[in-house]
Amino acid sequence: MYSVNMNCDVETRIVLSGRLGNQIFQLCSALNLKAKYSTGVNLDARYSAPRDIQQLLSLKIVHDEEINLTNMQALYLENNILGRIYDFVLRSSRLVRYRLFRLTGLTKFNSTTHKSAHFMKDDEWQILTRFSGEVVGYFQDKNLVEKVWVDLESRVKRSTWFEIPAKLLSDQDVLIHVRLGDYLLHPEIGTLSESYYLEALKYFDYKNIYLITDDLREFRNRFPILKSRVIYIESSHEPLVAFKILCHSKNIIIGNSTFSYWGAIFSIMLNQYTKVVAPSPWRADNKSPSPLIDRFILVDSRL
Repeated sequence: MYSVNMNCDVETRIVLSGRLGNQIFQLCSALNLKAKYSTGVNLDARYSAPRDIQQLLSLKIVHDEEINLTNMQALYLENNILGRIYDFVLRSSRLVRYRLFRLTGLTKFNSTTHKSAHFMKDDEWQILTRFSGEVVGYFQDKNLVEKVWVDLESRVKRSTWFEIPAKLLSDQDVLIHVRLGDYLLHPEIGTLSESYYLEALKYFDYKNIYLITDDLREFRNRFPILKSRVIYIESSHEPLVAFKILCHSKNIIIGNSTFSYWGAIFSIMLNQYTKVVAPSPWRADNKSPSPLIDRFILVDSRL
């Protein structure tokens, strides 16, 4: 049974926005505040789709008392039909507004609409205080990740979700993640070329190449060489299945996606011998601070 706690009007509360990868960065900013001020973790999920919150909670790295939910979100998590209907309507309406915004620019899109929220840049987690109010940001900064590494690693290693074995790849297999889908509408982020992945593969002695992607058809159109060499993991169309496979793989080539980024990070936390190749720069516009930690091998993403 999930509790509903709306008494979050005093101390800083970090608004959860986006999907799993973004939310883990937001959790990191809350963990930093916890360590800095000896406070509790205060995550505000009230503006997120219930399905997105469910994925984060499934990892068991966030405790129930650390997250503020609405009644409808709580109903969804309890598999109530009203909660399911609410999630469907919310996600559908946001998708329509998002597509209109990306394609025409005529519709203002902001999934977090609370007027009192403070919108922060990625590196502004450093200036948050105990009483910063309602805070919205993605906080994709490697310095933040390093700052909370020990606390986050402890949560991962205590979580029963990570103990359940996924489809395990052998030490001679390489797993690649290719993010396409909605990234095709984000030229500022950019999609990675086949040349990046071919260059990254040079860092491994491998037997098989396994693929996780959110758009298999587009992958086959854009990757004429690799499409005949990779083994697509059919079950990976389920986000948490794909994420668990990432977390338990030892040889990983990630895309410029926070989803595979955190899968690789958690794999390193669970297995010190994990090798990760990542794209640099992280974004096509190179505007945000890099989240790429020193434990990654970096390959030029502009190939």
